[in-house]
Amino acid sequence: MDRHWDQQCRPVAVTQLSAHWFLLSVFKCHSFLVAAVERSTDEAFTVCQTAAALLSAGCRMEGTSVQMLLAGLTVSPSSSQLFEGASVSLSCEEDDSSAGWRLRRNTTRETRTQCGADWGESAGSSCNISYTFTQDSGVYWCESREGATSNSISITVTGGAVILQSPVLPVMEGHDVTLHCKTKTPPSNLPAAFYKDGSLITETTGHMTIHHVDKSDEGLYSCDIRGHGESPPSWITVTGQEVKGQELHFDFTTY
Repeated sequence: MDRHWDQQCRPVAVTQLSAHWFLLSVFKCHSFLVAAVERSTDEAFTVCQTAAALLSAGCRMEGTSVQMLLAGLTVSPSSSQLFEGASVSLSCEEDDSSAGWRLRRNTTRETRTQCGADWGESAGSSCNISYTFTQDSGVYWCESREGATSNSISITVTGGAVILQSPVLPVMEGHDVTLHCKTKTPPSNLPAAFYKDGSLITETTGHMTIHHVDKSDEGLYSCDIRGHGESPPSWITVTGQEVKGQELHFDFTTY
């Protein structure tokens, strides 16, 4: 690894991918993941590209190091569904703005459009939409000048009377997740029926909690409040547990 990084890097928390490992030492350096390898640079770059495809990232060479461009997209309020007219703020979480991360989206009307062009108000690596319309429903992500991309999120804006407030980001396996069924006008804490993949889970007042989620909890969720209507469906993703340390493991075994 270049001496330049020695005092500026820290270990990365990553997700275990498989029982067959290709081993790299990887550190978080500003907005990059830097892979320190003893093998050839060409092979290191190939491994980086393999990992980048899994992490929705990008790779580039910097001296004798391979750098993986990486950013995380967050949204506030943290809900996959919004009522029409609500405001929302999206941000590319990064340690260094030099990569030039910007918000983009795909909707039914447009593809890969950047915040500030025909939608939203851009503020560096953040984007604010002060008044959402149903046509703002779509997939959002961060993209760097070099074409690296962050995780993507799906947002649904509805003109209906009911939404399901569910996590917009994947839920870590073993954690609890609470779903809220809300109406646009008070009172919002009304008795609601919650569904997964079209089947009734439970009927309760306003919200339900799934304890210690696992992969079997992944699916399409919705809710219904009698006399008000049904929410749009939202997909909940469950991810594996994190492995902390200085070593990043990738499945690089060929058969």
